[in-house]
Amino acid sequence: MVDSICTRRRLLAAVGATSVSAVAGCSSTLFGGDVEYIQDAPVGEVTGPWPTYQHDFARTGATTDPGPSSDATESTVLELFNLHPDSQVMFTGDRGALALSPDEFGGSYTSFNINENTRSWNVETTGSAGSVTIAGNAAFASTSRGIRVYDIRSGDLCWRANTGSPFLGNAPVFVSGKILSWDSSSVVAYDATTGEKRWTFSFEDTGPNSVGLRDGIVYIQLETGVAAVDAESGDQVWRRSLFPGIDQRIVIGDESVYYSAEGGKLYALSTEREGETQWKTSIPNEYGHSLAVSNNRIHVSASDSSDRGVLTTLDAADGSTINIEKHPDGRTSPPIVADGTQFWLGDTTLYASDADTGSPKWSLDVNATVENYSLPSVHGSNLLFASKNGVVKISDGA
Repeated sequence: MVDSICTRRRLLAAVGATSVSAVAGCSSTLFGGDVEYIQDAPVGEVTGPWPTYQHDFARTGATTDPGPSSDATESTVLELFNLHPDSQVMFTGDRGALALSPDEFGGSYTSFNINENTRSWNVETTGSAGSVTIAGNAAFASTSRGIRVYDIRSGDLCWRANTGSPFLGNAPVFVSGKILSWDSSSVVAYDATTGEKRWTFSFEDTGPNSVGLRDGIVYIQLETGVAAVDAESGDQVWRRSLFPGIDQRIVIGDESVYYSAEGGKLYALSTEREGETQWKTSIPNEYGHSLAVSNNRIHVSASDSSDRGVLTTLDAADGSTINIEKHPDGRTSPPIVADGTQFWLGDTTLYASDADTGSPKWSLDVNATVENYSLPSVHGSNLLFASKNGVVKISDGA
C-alpha cells in the first residue's frame, strides 16, 4: 500500500531536514511495507547508447549506432577473473554497468568507464543478480530479492523493494517517471525517484515471465499468452491466452508483438486489434529461440540437433523466410542489430550479417571465453560483451 512507504517528503516531516543524513541507512522496520527508502534516486532520461536489455524496452535489440566493421580487433576493457556475467553490458555515456555471479549464493553489480581499465565500484547482493536499466544516473537492478536502485556514479543504494526477478531479460522498465518490476505473481509500478508504489497488476492464474513497453502500453508475457496494460493507470487493455507455452521473451515491433512458442511456432499479435493473430509461422528447432526486430525484419537465433547456431531472417509483414544461415557455434543468445548489420556471438566467433538479407558480411574469432550469458551490446562503433574473465571490446580502434 502507498501509505506504508517512506518518501523523502514524509521522512523530512518526521525527523527534520537536519536529521536526514543520520537515518539515511535506516531499515525497513522503520519504513514498513515492502519498500526501503534511503535517498532519492538521481533519475533522468533513458538516453544511453545501450541502457537496458536488448537496447530498449520493446526488447528489439536494434540501435542506430554503427558497431564495428570488418577491420575490428579484440581487446579487454576490464579484467574480472572467474566472475560469470549475468547480463549484457549497459551504458550511459562512457559508464557501463553489468551483473555478475561470483558464486551460487549471491551476485554483484559492477560499474566501469569504457576508457579506463578499473572498476568504478562493485556492490554485492544477497540474491541472484539480474539485468540493469539505466535512467539518468540511476541504475535499476532486478534481483531474486527484489529491485535495487543505485546511484551509478558511486554505487550508493537509493531505495529497494521486494518485487523483482533475477533472470537475464528481466531488466526493469522505465516509463513516465515510474519503474516497473515484477515477480511470479504481479507487476508493480514504483515512483522511480522515491520507490513510492503507483500501481500493481496482479495475476491469479498465471505469472509474468517478462515485461516490455511500446507507445505507452506495457506488454506482459505470460506462461501461455500476452496481456496489454496501460502504463499510466495499470488497467488492462487486452489479453490473449491459450497459446502454446512460450519459449523466449516477447519482442515488440511497430504494430506487432512477436511471441515465440514451444514447438517451433512464432506468432505475430496485433497491438492495435487486441492481440489478434496476424500470422504464425514455423521456425527452426522446437526450443531455444531468441529474437530481435528491425526495419521490417525479424531475426531469430536457435541451435539445431547438431548444436550448430541457426540464424533465420524473416519478413515481419507476413513471417516468410528470407534467409537461413548455419554456424558451427551452437548458442541461442539473441542477435542484435546495429545500423543495418546483424551481430551474433557464438561460442568462439562473432558473426556479422546484412540485417536486411541475412547474408554473411564478415566474422571474427574471439580469444575470450564466452559464457552462457555473454550477450553483446553496442556503444558507438564498439561492440562489448562480458566474458568469463572480463569485459571485452570489439572495435576498429581496439
